[in-house]
Amino acid sequence: MIKINDLRTGNILSYKTDEGDVYAPIDWQDLKWLTEDSVNFNLAHSAIPLTEDMLLKLGFSYRNEHRGKGAIMDGNSTAVGITESGIRHLETWVKVGYLHMLQNLYFFIKNEELNTTKLTNP
Repeated sequence: MIKINDLRTGNILSYKTDEGDVYAPIDWQDLKWLTEDSVNFNLAHSAIPLTEDMLLKLGFSYRNEHRGKGAIMDGNSTAVGITESGIRHLETWVKVGYLHMLQNLYFFIKNEELNTTKLTNP
């Protein structure tokens, strides 16, 4: 179940429509809906599990390539490393399993939005 503390405006969730599920960025109205009626919000929305294909489309690569972003798949969740280069190399590896978690982590570490334009609907 998705909770209000898990999300921020712009996070992408899967949204159930009559035509099928679509990826949709959430806005302040969605956050208000979640606050007021979390049961129905969660019936209509679901978190998007990260896949290897999705991480590659988002610009991540395998750890041994070290191009500023890295990712390792481990079956149940994904270990994602976002690196910063400077005087010294700092690397933080955190397990995340869903797209909105990755978006939040990326923003927190890099202070910029993760570019999700290459993602396609399921």
